[in-house]
Amino acid sequence: MVIQNLKIEEKIYNKLISTTDQSEFLNTHGTNDKLHYAENKGVSVPETYHLLGIIYNHPLHDVIEDMAKPLSMKLENPVILNMMKKLWD
Repeated sequence: MVIQNLKIEEKIYNKLISTTDQSEFLNTHGTNDKLHYAENKGVSVPETYHLLGIIYNHPLHDVIEDMAKPLSMKLENPVILNMMKKLWD
């Protein structure tokens, strides 16, 4: 899941034009905040990136409950698998 996160961030980083914006992007914490930062700089961020964040960010940060099984079940969904596959196209 971290790999998906990094791929999303890499794609958005590469869309930022100025090195100042790229540097600020790297200094921004959290994928969601980075996506919003890029959008404020005029980058078009696909809704798919936000949706994938909803699916995997919360379960990965939930230390109270083991979310491995519910997360793996979501990731077996063909629609979600297709969304993740498109990151690599």
